[in-house]
Amino acid sequence: MRESGLSARTCNHVRALLRSLLHHAKREGLVQRNVATPARPLPLEDVREGTTLSAEQVRALLAATEHHHGVPLWFLALATGARQSELIGLRWLDVRLERSSLTIARTLQRVPKP
Repeated sequence: MRESGLSARTCNHVRALLRSLLHHAKREGLVQRNVATPARPLPLEDVREGTTLSAEQVRALLAATEHHHGVPLWFLALATGARQSELIGLRWLDVRLERSSLTIARTLQRVPKP
């Protein structure tokens, strides 16, 4: 998988999934042994450092979205670094104005229709 261009992180996810599936198959008596057990994760040498927006870029983004109905979400995203699915999963119960705090307790994701 690495030779075909996949990252070490993706390869490790595939390895973990395969180990889990084979573990369940072994438990159900479908295979004699889990051949993925001895495999070790690849070192994450290709981890890329995240990038952040400059103050000027933040101002430009907020100016561009000034009249958009989702402005509060843009502010929250910039202030907290929360993901889109975390932000749209927020409820008023998660907001504590008196403490100036926000609790991310769930995510909301679109599930395609079958």
